[in-house]
Amino acid sequence: MNQDVFDGKWKQMRGTIKKQWGDLTDDDLKKVQGRYDQFLGLLQEKYGYSRQTAENEINTRLNDLYALGDQLQTSTRQAVTAVDETVTQRRWLTIAATLLVGIVVGLWLNNSGD
Repeated sequence: MNQDVFDGKWKQMRGTIKKQWGDLTDDDLKKVQGRYDQFLGLLQEKYGYSRQTAENEINTRLNDLYALGDQLQTSTRQAVTAVDETVTQRRWLTIAATLLVGIVVGLWLNNSGD
């Protein structure tokens, strides 16, 4: 694993790390401060992993994090596309709904000032 990648993803990985390795305390994670070699040593110490096993575990978690990010990105793109298509297909309905919301808000603001 590239140490720079690990260091850059440390904050995002903390939640996953705490779920995966429940014996690690907040103090343990603070001591590591995102340093790859220190985290490897901590896993070896707390769980009895070999260096290779610790590296494999970290790579698995990082890959899970990437997959989740990809899924979120795909879902977001699909939602944006769906909204865009709906607005495009129903342009007049969108304009009318926006106008109606504006009128309702205007009336509400006008009445709340009395």
